[in-house]
Amino acid sequence: YRLGTALADVFNDVRGVRASVVEGKDNRNSLQRMLAGDAELAVAFSDSEGDGEVRTLVPLYELYLYIIVWEDAAIPDVPALKGRKVGAGPAGSGTDSVARRLLGHYGFDSGGVQVVNDSHRTISKAFLKRELDAVFLLGSIESKAVSRMLRAPGTKLLSLDDPERVAPVMDGIVSKHPFVVSHIIPKHLFGAKPANPTGVIGVHALLVARSELSDERARDLTRSVFAHKVQL
Repeated sequence: YRLGTALADVFNDVRGVRASVVEGKDNRNSLQRMLAGDAELAVAFSDSEGDGEVRTLVPLYELYLYIIVWEDAAIPDVPALKGRKVGAGPAGSGTDSVARRLLGHYGFDSGGVQVVNDSHRTISKAFLKRELDAVFLLGSIESKAVSRMLRAPGTKLLSLDDPERVAPVMDGIVSKHPFVVSHIIPKHLFGAKPANPTGVIGVHALLVARSELSDERARDLTRSVFAHKVQL
């Protein structure tokens, strides 16, 4: 919502454009709201699903799926989550969507891992009380939520694979889901953690428009994003 408001301010400087923000309520999928005619533009994750034609104007930023586990829980990799209880944010959220795609890559889409859906605050509290074995968080490169979790003694980031290995797991997931991105979280990004470079996957946040948006207007809006990149 904050980004949408900033974008609207930028777009209002474009000749012939009057922009306002349509705030989501029960429907978390901004792409669906745009396709339903509630908006002309939307900020949507690259793995969003919808029935209709859209055009991408520009990728805005990346979000990464962090997996936080307990150091003493004997969870060296994702397959070790079998039979475990993991938190994945609210049902249908970006965290839940990307986490389920990751679990599906390992054959856990039909069970094998107990996924708990609730608010991020409730999930975080349950994990810190050790009521959960792991927690998924979809966040930016310096996510404050991830930083808070990693400050708890005994927590660590789980790497999908050794980033230095030839053809790591991340590449296999991207080949199956081209809308997913592969990334390496640098060593000690969050203070003393992670202890080693950590392989993760993520998604792009995209600025998209309905397909009938004119080429001229699409160029004007995209140019405006880049002209105000630092501000945004």
